[in-house]
Amino acid sequence: GNTIRYPDAAKAQKLEAVVVMEILIGTDGKVRDVVHKNTNAQPAAHPDMVAEAERALRAMPAWKPATQNGKPVPSTSMIP
Repeated sequence: GNTIRYPDAAKAQKLEAVVVMEILIGTDGKVRDVVHKNTNAQPAAHPDMVAEAERALRAMPAWKPATQNGKPVPSTSMIP
């Protein structure tokens, strides 16, 4: 949360929205895929808000990967 920079375009328009993203965490704990998940929530997120959320998620340090039967496996997580 400390690395997110509110986009100037969204700030100028006084826009607020929850940006829901789905991420894939690889077996090494690194964020592999980041996908914006559309929701029925109003208002819709400004494209710059989505881009900033993606940038922040891709910049995160490695996670502890999920395990199954003692071995690391890829996993997904939804992040609002």
